[in-house]
Amino acid sequence: MIHTLRLPMSNVHLAVGQRSVLFDTGSPRDADRILRWLAGLGAPPISAILLTHAHADHAGSAAALRKALGMPIALAPADWQMTAQGHNGQLRVARLSALPLKFMVPQGFPAFTPDIALGPDTPLADFGLTGQIIATPGHTPGSISALFPNGDAIAGDVLMGGFLGGAVRPHRPRTHYFVADATRNRASLDALLQSGAQRLHVGHGGPLQTAHLPPPPTPKAPQ
Repeated sequence: MIHTLRLPMSNVHLAVGQRSVLFDTGSPRDADRILRWLAGLGAPPISAILLTHAHADHAGSAAALRKALGMPIALAPADWQMTAQGHNGQLRVARLSALPLKFMVPQGFPAFTPDIALGPDTPLADFGLTGQIIATPGHTPGSISALFPNGDAIAGDVLMGGFLGGAVRPHRPRTHYFVADATRNRASLDALLQSGAQRLHVGHGGPLQTAHLPPPPTPKAPQ
């Protein structure tokens, strides 16, 4: 089962199995709201905090929640430089209309060092869940997704839903405003679909039904 908390800037997900895993931690100063939400769910004990990637609206309260919950933070090594610096780094816009947002989204957050190097070989069973980690780089170099046997996937910012951070038409699939590598991001989405994902629990808006996603672009014929 996946529970979702919609914060002002992003979504936080709690995946529940034999134990619970918190996916992402919102922006800085979201920790108290997340803790109140967790207390009200009555879910099994939390085993770890898994970050889909290290942007400030997903990792912003990671340090505070690790201290409050006493649980380790897991993150793919390719994004550790961002957490060490406590900053998003350079954001590459996916379309010109997103350019003004570079100056509106949170950029900095309390720096920290993750406890666990997360990757495709990391067993979710170690955290009390049944499923698999899939590397989905593109939005950031270290972006990951978690896929569960029922076809649900927690997919970070591989895609987003709707407009205004998911406030409008949240179930309409869209490319995120910022993508470090568009080609890798599309390949990551295709890999997630080929692995059996049917419903994407994303960082903004959603969930997204994969049956509604646009097909991949047709490769150009060689010149």
